[in-house]
Amino acid sequence: MKAGISPNCSYVWRSICWGRELLAGGLRWNVGDGNLISVMHDKWIPGCGAWKAEENESVSENLMVSELLTDDKKWDVARLQTLFPHFVVKLPPKVLHFAWRALHDMIAISENMRCHHVPTTHICYWCGKVRGTTTHGLIWCDLVREEWKTTKFWADICNFKNLRLMDLCLLIKDKRGEEGVEKWFFLLWMTWKFLCEVKYGKNEKWERLNLDFGQSMFTSYHSARQQVLVEAQLLPKEGARNWYPPPKEMLRVDVDVAFREDGLTSGMGFVVRNFQGKIIFAGCQTIGCTATVLMGELHALMLAVGHCLENDTSPIVVFTDSLLATHVLSD
Repeated sequence: MKAGISPNCSYVWRSICWGRELLAGGLRWNVGDGNLISVMHDKWIPGCGAWKAEENESVSENLMVSELLTDDKKWDVARLQTLFPHFVVKLPPKVLHFAWRALHDMIAISENMRCHHVPTTHICYWCGKVRGTTTHGLIWCDLVREEWKTTKFWADICNFKNLRLMDLCLLIKDKRGEEGVEKWFFLLWMTWKFLCEVKYGKNEKWERLNLDFGQSMFTSYHSARQQVLVEAQLLPKEGARNWYPPPKEMLRVDVDVAFREDGLTSGMGFVVRNFQGKIIFAGCQTIGCTATVLMGELHALMLAVGHCLENDTSPIVVFTDSLLATHVLSD
């Protein structure tokens, strides 16, 4: 692997050396005892090209991978966290689940499926032009690329078409910070939902990929999350575990609505508790047909509030899982 090219070497040998450089770009050390692998200079992390140990004055250039293992040959996690970039993203569980699968090439894209011995073509399902890798499907495919060009992330990634998703993630983190990574994953999730709708013939709701809408959804989620964190600091700590109690002089009303698949009927339920978590009263009611999901959520909220006004004079705080409904009520 380290043989050089002499002035008089043959064309065949020059071709072998050129191919060797391409091969070396994708080779990774297989870690055993780690005695021969340099932490700072060798490629030894599977699936990552740009993920290297962060420069640190306390880290020796001669540090070997063996020094990152404990005596029983397990990774020294605390030491690893001081050397490599790590961060926490705060996103809805289904987006986090998608992000983990995408970073590990475990979403149902043709190349990934072939790697798991699923009999299918390696060509992209959506454009039919090139290998269907994770990054190609989510970013570079003809079906989604033009929409990605409208986002601020395009300037960060447009020159790195050959990077894996993990490397792009670290690139975004360096340029945009943790919140930038969160928004990027949210848009990737929106893209994947769109691709799945197209593939399985359910794209009636998706005339095209709209990442502007995705960015507004992320902004609403982030604002709501920040509001919940602020309110959690203001609410009293008494009450049931993993449950936010209302102030002592108020009642908490939890409301939810469910819709039948035929869309002809829906129903709502609510429960009212005090600051100790004790149920004061509860109820349910059939709503009937509503024009939209939002109208059903608003109808359920109005019925719940009406029941509270009829049965108790205490002020109330309403909890619902519909962000749009709370925005309408707030406005």
